[in-house]
Amino acid sequence: GDHRDLHSFPTRRSSDSTAITANFPQGIAATYQFTAIVHDVVTGCIDTVNTTFTVSNINNLVVSSSDTICTGSTANLIASGSTNYSWTATPSQVFNDPTASNQSVSPTVTTTYTITGTTGSCAATKTVTITVAPPPVISVNPNQPACIGSNVTLVATVTTGIAPFSYQWTPVTGLDNPTLQYPTLTASGNQTYCVTVTDATGCTSAAACV
Repeated sequence: GDHRDLHSFPTRRSSDSTAITANFPQGIAATYQFTAIVHDVVTGCIDTVNTTFTVSNINNLVVSSSDTICTGSTANLIASGSTNYSWTATPSQVFNDPTASNQSVSPTVTTTYTITGTTGSCAATKTVTITVAPPPVISVNPNQPACIGSNVTLVATVTTGIAPFSYQWTPVTGLDNPTLQYPTLTASGNQTYCVTVTDATGCTSAAACV
């Protein structure tokens, strides 16, 4: 460990005392030994006192980044760099084990998670926010009568969600491109077509059918 000498303090009384402040390097775990030298100016006697300080380092607490998930999905919270951990959530949430470093969470609303990491008597706190994105909502044009062999344009309309969107129509029979928002259908008989849309967050809508 590091060794540091304190100043010599002249004194006349056994009850005299002097305080000093020691600034330890941030982020460095180490043991420091201090030596105080006491000089009695009356008798000429000198005495020394040794003391040791151990500085623990928990400035390495790391937590996974904030993320956006779809409703019903799971996010993984990962913490490291400390000896002991304690998780809390706002709004409040029940954890299977709030002292585990890693957590799997499925919030129903946007939630901020706070992690406190401790090593010895030292503590550090960080937060991570999981944003819950609702799925996009989609509708399709109403049924259109068509003669066999004629062309009909199917129309999908997205009312919520984050662009860009991707589309998937099923079945693909008779469609010129089942991944278009407005595919062209060549009618061949009675058939129900359904479409789902996935937005930029990766959330997928419920199917809308025509």
